[in-house]
Amino acid sequence: MEIKLDTSNLKNVARAMRDFPELAKKSLPPAINRTLSAVNTKIQKGITKIYKIKKSDLSGGKKYKSESSNNLINIKKASVKNPSGQIEVRGRTLNLARFLQTPKGPVSTKGMKKAAIRRRKPAKVQVKKGKSKYIAKTFVQKSRGAVGIFTRDHNGKLKMLHTLSVAQMASNKEVLKSAEQTAVETLEKRIEHELEYRLDKLAGEVNGNS
Repeated sequence: MEIKLDTSNLKNVARAMRDFPELAKKSLPPAINRTLSAVNTKIQKGITKIYKIKKSDLSGGKKYKSESSNNLINIKKASVKNPSGQIEVRGRTLNLARFLQTPKGPVSTKGMKKAAIRRRKPAKVQVKKGKSKYIAKTFVQKSRGAVGIFTRDHNGKLKMLHTLSVAQMASNKEVLKSAEQTAVETLEKRIEHELEYRLDKLAGEVNGNS
C-alpha cells in the first residue's frame, strides 16, 4: 500500500512557483515531510483503533523478530532535488498467534487421552477489536522457536496459520480514507505556512537592507 504526495494541483504552489520559484522550491520539502509524518501517525492510529495490535508491533515487535524486517511502514522523504514523498507499507502476513486470546500459550497433551485431546477447545483469536472467534480444528504449540496456531492438512502435515499483513490493515477503507484526508489537509496548511515563513523572512531582509 502506498500514499504519494503530489503538489502539482495546488494553486498556491503554482502561484509561488511562478512568482518566487526559489522560495517555493525550498518550501516544498519541509511541507511534504511534515505531512508524511502526520499521515504516518494517522495510519498507525487507524490500524490500532480497528485491529487488536499494538503500535509497537506494527514494525514486527520483539516477540516476533522473524517478522520485524518484513513489516515496515517506510517513509520516503522529499528533498529540494526531488520534491515528492511517499509512505510505503509492506510486509508478509502476520502470525495469527499475535492475536491469540485462549489458550494463552502452548498446552501440553502429555498424559491426555485421544478423546480428551479431540474435545479440547480450539484456539480463540481476536484480529479486529470486539470480534473474537474460535478457529475450528486448531491448537497452539511451539515450533522452531515460535509460538503458533496450527492445524493439520489432509495429509496430516502441520500448518501454521497467518492473518492480515500490516499493509492489508493499512488498506482498510476507513484507515485509508482518514489517511488520505489528513494528507490533503495537512499538505495545504504546511505549504502555506512554509511559504509565509520564507516570504516574511525575505521581507525582513529587504527592509533591513533598505
